Amino acid sequence: MGEGKFDEACPKLAESHRLDPGGGTVLNLAVCHEAQGRHASAWSEFHEAIDLARTDGRRDREQFALERLGKVESKVSRVTILVERAADVPALVLTVDGEAISRVAWGTALPVDAGFHEIVATAPGKVERRTTVQISAAADNKTVTLPALDDAPSSSASTAAPAATPPPPPRTVWRSAAPVLPPAAEPSSSTRTVGYVVGAVGIVALGIGAGFGVEALLKRQESDSFCKGATCSRQVGVDLNDDAARFANYANVGIGVGILGVALGTYLVLKKGAAPAPSMATLHADANGGIRVVPVVGARDAGVRLFATW
Repeated sequence: MGEGKFDEACPKLAESHRLDPGGGTVLNLAVCHEAQGRHASAWSEFHEAIDLARTDGRRDREQFALERLGKVESKVSRVTILVERAADVPALVLTVDGEAISRVAWGTALPVDAGFHEIVATAPGKVERRTTVQISAAADNKTVTLPALDDAPSSSASTAAPAATPPPPPRTVWRSAAPVLPPAAEPSSSTRTVGYVVGAVGIVALGIGAGFGVEALLKRQESDSFCKGATCSRQVGVDLNDDAARFANYANVGIGVGILGVALGTYLVLKKGAAPAPSMATLHADANGGIRVVPVVGARDAGVRLFATW
């Protein structure tokens, strides 16, 4: 790099980072790619260097990467892939230079380096479509629209009558017999009491989860005063982002527990007596196969049992 031989230096730095990832190596790799004119690669690596510098407590590296990121961001070229409604068939796969692009990234601007990039669209029963786009300069933004793929030609059917094949031997499968249920009974008072308690706990958990969710949103909004995207100008912005993420996790757990508690409590209060758990003796040979879900409720637990053909 010191001699300006970036085409030789960059691959060596990339291999070093692959073998032994480090904040200093990826920072040098970003600088090397920036000098090469590979602004998209440098942009991504500066972001990675910032994250590693914060983890390692290297404020000097973080500040250096932030300054270089600000300079390279305006030079990044992007390609946007628009998929027409008629082209959006089930199992459609899009790749750019061999890398699969998830559906959430369709229609968004993807950072790419200068040069030629091949976009390939494939789907079962369709003819593959290949499109090449050229990025020739910094901040060269291109849009590629994918039309409907042509149907793949079907192979001609043979005129000869197919040879008769013997029927397969009979297959023995297992299916649960219909469980014998006792007459409907009103739920016991103890079951209703447990249901009310579980439901109340669920409601409390929902309230706690909602509270943490509101706090996470407030922390995130407050951090926006110090951060732009993944870049924060002051440490207080990083701390606020961390708090927002932590509160969001608490909210997810609280709301999840709350929903489960309310659902289980409602079931225990309203259920009309419990079905006995089917034993293995209720299974019998049956050539038709099938799937059956049987609720199982006991004094100390509740759940379902699934019986299926295999």
